[in-house]
Amino acid sequence: MLNPNEEEVNTEEISMATTLDLKPPPPFDAEGDNSSLAQRWKEWRERFNMYTVAANIKDDAQKRAVLLYVAGPSVHKIFKTLQDTGTDFKTALEKLDEYFQPQKNVIYERYVFKQTHPTPGESVDSYITRLRTLAETCEFESAENEIRDQFVMTCSSHGFRTKLLRETDLTLAKLITMARAKELAEKQA
Repeated sequence: MLNPNEEEVNTEEISMATTLDLKPPPPFDAEGDNSSLAQRWKEWRERFNMYTVAANIKDDAQKRAVLLYVAGPSVHKIFKTLQDTGTDFKTALEKLDEYFQPQKNVIYERYVFKQTHPTPGESVDSYITRLRTLAETCEFESAENEIRDQFVMTCSSHGFRTKLLRETDLTLAKLITMARAKELAEKQA
């Protein structure tokens, strides 16, 4: 039997989820572009995990059922063909990860990364965030160095690029500091 304090907490948790009117993430598109499947699955999983925490879904069997339901019919169809999926949430998620992760094409991911340029008017922070997101799937030995180099190569200001190239010990952190200062000075001028 629950004591009165436990009952209050459970009621509060239920009413909080109801008050927030939480909606699960949309079904995962497992049949979309294969070149971005691994990254899209990773992003969908993150949203699903946030949803289960916010909705206070803790029971293992319930999490597994919600995963398979929310992921949608195409994922459920794939899941039914997988071997040794177990009955728990962790195993189900691991099997889906194994299915979606190997379909990543590192060469293509690096191609996309190297073709990335800042958009007109894009802030330094926004561009760096885009590069960091793209670098996650590239399996670079040093993502920080690759991001730094890509920023330098795609810098639209010839003068600023020259200044960056003169720096013999340029780190990504130093580049970001310099680029933010330049961006701020241009806004204030």
